Amino acid sequence: MASITQYRGNTWRATITKRGYKRLTKTFARKTDAMRWATKIESEMDTGTRRDVSREAQKVRVRQLFEDYIEKPPSHLKNPEQTLYKLRFYLRDCPFMERFLDQITPQDIQKYRDARLKIVSKATVTRDMSALSGVFTYAIKEWHLPLLINPVRQVAKPAHADRRRERRWQQSEIDAVLCVANFDESVKPIKIPMKLVHSIAAAIFALLGIATLLGAVSKLGF
Repeated sequence: MASITQYRGNTWRATITKRGYKRLTKTFARKTDAMRWATKIESEMDTGTRRDVSREAQKVRVRQLFEDYIEKPPSHLKNPEQTLYKLRFYLRDCPFMERFLDQITPQDIQKYRDARLKIVSKATVTRDMSALSGVFTYAIKEWHLPLLINPVRQVAKPAHADRRRERRWQQSEIDAVLCVANFDESVKPIKIPMKLVHSIAAAIFALLGIATLLGAVSKLGF
């Protein structure tokens, strides 16, 4: 029977005691992961399919996992070329690639996250973690590799990573765009190409939130 208890304030410990099996204990950052792990192990014990995960995991390196994923990517990837490009980068950049699956820990992911945050944006690191997590999740669900928990999901993603860019265009940049487009607010557009130029300019102003220039465009009768 499994028991889930809070451990050292901010973690959760799952303990499974069942006749015919050795006592199993594992600690998690989230209670839901502890419950998921315990349910999976108990189900394997009940059906007689319980494996010695540690022994199997000692035979497969993280690098092999990623190389197999790159060679045979799943069909559901929205942007396969970009995803596989990232994964090839991780093969070269991640220090934990040579570890065996039984050695990979959330601390490895956390260290890599913190190292990346020193050189790239929070949004980029969030995408990194999503790509890494996708490989582990797919391997667990589809390939039934000896991993019970996705180590990336045990690590928090950077806060406020989805914050919009705060930089706005400078007036000189706006003037340069309008100059190339031959935009003249004093001339009412007549021909289709000129109307198109004014429409594009109006759209740019709307996106940038430049109220004064929007007012100038509105005078043209749009």
